[in-house]
Parts: sequence; structure tokens; C-alpha cells
Amino acid sequence: MSIEALKVIVGIIFAILGLAILIRLKKLSKSKYYRYLFLVTAILLIGFGIYLATNSL
Repeated sequence: MSIEALKVIVGIIFAILGLAILIRLKKLSKSKYYRYLFLVTAILLIGFGIYLATNSL
């Protein structure tokens, strides 16, 4: 397996993890602070996954 294919796969995994956090956002915590923290983390994961996947193509 080439390095580029591995980067695409890891990018897709990061994007899926970010989307999973966004889907379960209300069930993860009842605190407003932690919801914002999870939201920012999910956006960063999605952005990094998209960057990693598109950069390796």
C-alpha cells in the first residue's frame, strides 16, 4: 500500500470520527462548555481529515 493511499484512509477515518462526534453531541455531555469543546474538536477533526485526504491526492 502506498503512502498516499494510507493518507487518504487516515483522512477518511478522521472525518468519520468528527461526524460521529457531531451526531452524538447532545448525548456526550449536558454541560454547555463541554458541548462547545466537542463541537470545536469535531470541526477540527473533519477539517484535518479533509485536508489530509485532499493533500495526498
